[in-house]
Amino acid sequence: MPGANEAEGHNAEGQDPNNAAPFTPPSGSHPTIKCPTKVSAQSVTTFKAGDTLPDLIVVLQDADGNPVDLTDAQTIMFRMGAPMDLTPKVDAAATPPTDLTTGVVTYPWASGDLDTAQDWRGEFHVTWTDGKEITFPNATYLPISVLPLA
Repeated sequence: MPGANEAEGHNAEGQDPNNAAPFTPPSGSHPTIKCPTKVSAQSVTTFKAGDTLPDLIVVLQDADGNPVDLTDAQTIMFRMGAPMDLTPKVDAAATPPTDLTTGVVTYPWASGDLDTAQDWRGEFHVTWTDGKEITFPNATYLPISVLPLA
């Protein structure tokens, strides 16, 4: 039986052992993503308590820094929580780009998202049309700081 990262008749690297050709997932599946995944912030990640601008804009990337094609993404969620807290303060839909191949994702802050001054951990969670899921970044967190008002 194939392992979690192996397709039927292919090894963990996605190769057919009979001819070593790379495995291409069927249409409507998820892309092959080299891990650990990364997030490159394209906007500020430090805010003052109560801010709702600017929107959080990031590029979802593979381990080599290549943008991830989100064409087959079913949902993209942004989650933000405090360190050591299992319940996220924010768990809401992010906005995908017009060009899904760029990996750019935007989260428009809602009222109350940034009302508590402290350091937060953020991440983006993608569910593909085939039901598979991956988190960006998956080896760390996107640091988000909320400073108190003067």
